[in-house]
Amino acid sequence: PPGGSDEASFDIARISPDGISVFAGRAKPYEHINVLVGQQVVGTASADGEGNWTLVTEEKIPDISAELKLQAGVPAPTDSTQQASQSKDQTQNTANGATENVATVNKRLFASLQGLVDEARAKNEGGEASKPAPGAVSVTAAREVQQTAALDANSSSAASADVQARSIPIPVQFVYREAEFTDQGRKAVQLLLEYLKASKLDRVTLSGHADERGSSELNLQLSRDRLNAVRDRLEVGGYAGNLVLLPKGETEPFSDVDRSSLSAQDLYQLDRRVELRLER
Repeated sequence: PPGGSDEASFDIARISPDGISVFAGRAKPYEHINVLVGQQVVGTASADGEGNWTLVTEEKIPDISAELKLQAGVPAPTDSTQQASQSKDQTQNTANGATENVATVNKRLFASLQGLVDEARAKNEGGEASKPAPGAVSVTAAREVQQTAALDANSSSAASADVQARSIPIPVQFVYREAEFTDQGRKAVQLLLEYLKASKLDRVTLSGHADERGSSELNLQLSRDRLNAVRDRLEVGGYAGNLVLLPKGETEPFSDVDRSSLSAQDLYQLDRRVELRLER
């Protein structure tokens, strides 16, 4: 950002001793950073081309009051290191009897969305978000999302061809073959409303999705209906910005999970959703 520094630094630190912890900040573009809580390295993050980095980890952190430190310029994690870390996580999950399912995915997505709300509120107040109380889980998805294609691919304008979006998975989900929210979906729309109002965004794009069952025509219409349902909730709730609605049908299945690890029913539920896309 203007006036910023390439020196590695924290913007966000949200720590849970028993759940998901998230850290985000700035560094030199493409630099690798170790994040330490006290003397414990909880993970390695890689800055993007703009110097933003994010680390989300389930590493156990027994002392959340320990000093936070960064080690910049460390070597990039090797494939063997990443595989060992993944193997460790899988072993711990197996030992704890934990498996990924729609409930655990939604818990993570809700935490991400709540993190966006908290970050937007902190910026409005001119401060930085602080560590939550022990046991709290709140993560931000603002910097961990991947870049997607141009929003208006059909536009002949060269300028609009350069417009890209960050796609942020959020748990706005729906009943099978309906534009009716699930219980989780209703809560997620309320959190989305809080985020849009707190961040004061005057334009956002929402994409609507369906699972693979049914015809392409039906799924595209379901996507439109679901987008309209979210739009109506947001407008009734007081969001006055411009909402761009992109119906996608079944063409973009939910990709923020290892799909081979979930049941077909869980995947169908995750596919029936609306996502938030923010212009860069």
